[in-house]
Amino acid sequence: DPTARDIPARGRIVVGDGRRRAALDLAAPRVRRNLAAIGGERLDMLLGWRARLDAAILPVSAGEETAPQMLRLFGARDRARR
Repeated sequence: DPTARDIPARGRIVVGDGRRRAALDLAAPRVRRNLAAIGGERLDMLLGWRARLDAAILPVSAGEETAPQMLRLFGARDRARR
C-alpha cells in the first residue's frame, strides 16, 4: 500500500481489527509517525521471512493494477513495442 510509506499530511482514515474501529486524524504528527512505524515493522517482518526462508517476495503495490505489475516483475515485454 503506497500510503504505508507516504502517509498523507491531512485527512482522516478509519482503521479496525474486525471488532473495533477508530478514526485517525492524519494531520496529527504522532498519528503519522505511529502509522509509519507500523508499516515499517510489517515490511521488516516480511523481509526477515524472505531472508530466513530464502524466498522471493515480489514488491506488488495496492496503488496500481496487479496484472501489469506481475507482467513487469516476471519480465514480460509490452506487446505494443514489438
